[in-house]
Amino acid sequence: MKRLSFLLIVVTRFAFGQTAEQDSSGFDATMQWLERKLTYNYYDPTNEKWWVNVIQVKDDGAYVMKNIAAKHPDRVSEKIYYQRTFFLWDLNPMAVSVSDIPKDMGRFIKGKLIRLEGFGDEKEIATKKDGRVGSKVSYLNISIPAILEDSTKGYAQEVGDKLSDALYLNARLFNRNNTEENISAAFKAFRGNYISEDSTSYLDFEVMDVGLVRFKLREESRELYGTIGYDVKKDVIFYFLASTKNHVIREFKFDTTKKDLILREGRDQIYVIGRNTIEFFIEGKKTKFFRY
Repeated sequence: MKRLSFLLIVVTRFAFGQTAEQDSSGFDATMQWLERKLTYNYYDPTNEKWWVNVIQVKDDGAYVMKNIAAKHPDRVSEKIYYQRTFFLWDLNPMAVSVSDIPKDMGRFIKGKLIRLEGFGDEKEIATKKDGRVGSKVSYLNISIPAILEDSTKGYAQEVGDKLSDALYLNARLFNRNNTEENISAAFKAFRGNYISEDSTSYLDFEVMDVGLVRFKLREESRELYGTIGYDVKKDVIFYFLASTKNHVIREFKFDTTKKDLILREGRDQIYVIGRNTIEFFIEGKKTKFFRY
């Protein structure tokens, strides 16, 4: 049996490296495009109402999507509306789907439905109807009327693809040239449940406290259990495999030459791609995990 190891990740101060702000142009352009495409009005013949769809961003980075009812598209009333407030990183870029709406159903009229899902059983999307706060939900539905789909072939699918891109880009993590910020960023990824790209391995995190998580790695041939934590006195992240008798200490340092958040020791590395994506390259084996 392959010997398990005790792994110590030492965090060093950064001298240089590209920041997330310098790499944000792709995300900004994608969101500007989406804000244009997701601002439109359409008519609900069943209830004889116009609906105005808008998306806005708040100061804290949360997005607000509203469906507002109106007797006329140029005379919008705030009295009747549906509102969903959410952070993009709480939505799964791999769970964006487009389906048909075969007939008019109130504010969801004939055309296409774009559905975005959260992660697991988490309900992070706040809802409000006519000023009354509702229960949080784990999904977001967007109605694309047939007239838009007909005017631009593949309108809904293009919007869905761009939404998936935006979710991925928004969750990306980068070298921030600051020890505490990089440690905080790394721990944003150490949560929830992950599956490997080839669907043969699973990585599950359980948050115990600030800077302390338990994990379980399930592969076809083995299961590993351990703890990842942050020692503020030593300024290190430590990775402990609880099921090993012969501890081996290894030091993984942040790669200061990269704009990405990469921990490296020799030829091995842990690449924290984003809040919901982690890639390991250990002992010659590369495995990319996606949160689901």
